[in-house]
Amino acid sequence: MNLPRLLLADDHTDTRNQLACLLEQEFDVIACVADGHELVRAAELLSPDVIVTDISMPRLDGIAAVAVIRRKDPTVRIVFVTIYDDPMVVERAFAVGAGGFVRKLAAGDELLPAVHRALGAEHDARMRNVERAITQAN
Repeated sequence: MNLPRLLLADDHTDTRNQLACLLEQEFDVIACVADGHELVRAAELLSPDVIVTDISMPRLDGIAAVAVIRRKDPTVRIVFVTIYDDPMVVERAFAVGAGGFVRKLAAGDELLPAVHRALGAEHDARMRNVERAITQAN
């Protein structure tokens, strides 16, 4: 089964590890990075299907990093996961191409569905076909 390739960025090690454990249930977490510069570099090298990123990170924040990434690859899907809920921050996130925005406090319930929504209908159909094949094999 080919899971969507996911790149994760968060500057807090414990949070990054917790998010990775959650995301690995349904995605191929191909790399985890700790700042915006690493995110830009990893996205360029690895060409993920989707990026899950924090906003407030050292050296380059998540929104600025995503703006750079989307100029090079406008097809990559983006989900922000953050402590922020300020409407101006949310607006900035969607302005650079976010397909989802999840508060960290709600990540346990909302992150997986947000990533699936960001990946869109093509991904949903592929997942249904995989589930159908698994059911038929059993």
